[in-house]
Amino acid sequence: METISEGTFRSVQFYAVAQRWKTELDFFSSEAKFLHDLLETYESIYFSHFFREMIRGMDQQLSKLECRCHKIDKVLTLQLKVLELMVGGVVKENTVHLESRQIKLENCVATLHAEAREFKKSLFAFVELANGCDGAFSIGCQSGGPSLEKLVK
Repeated sequence: METISEGTFRSVQFYAVAQRWKTELDFFSSEAKFLHDLLETYESIYFSHFFREMIRGMDQQLSKLECRCHKIDKVLTLQLKVLELMVGGVVKENTVHLESRQIKLENCVATLHAEAREFKKSLFAFVELANGCDGAFSIGCQSGGPSLEKLVK
């Protein structure tokens, strides 16, 4: 019976975690497409310059998040390939270097996740506010929801 060395076991653990991150990044990419479509829909509905500028600003924020997601995805894909080779015994394991990259990736993914969550909170607050406005888009809105000033960064 073949035994797994501690290094190989660590590589397998890193691989499982990295694969989960890959899935999260893939989901965010799909989710970003939906959010861009949502912003586009709201932009086509509202005639107020203020609302349109808010929507464009949110769209730019989302594009920046997507760009970071793609950069992280490239590094993560490379990490997964290296891990596959290590686990398969094709490449010698370098757990120190591997662990360092894994920690950096973890920080990048966690930061992206937190920023995406904050972005979605702002977007959802905007949608609630916009849906509460009853056509008075050129003069503002006096609904009981969040104020426009809180949504503008």
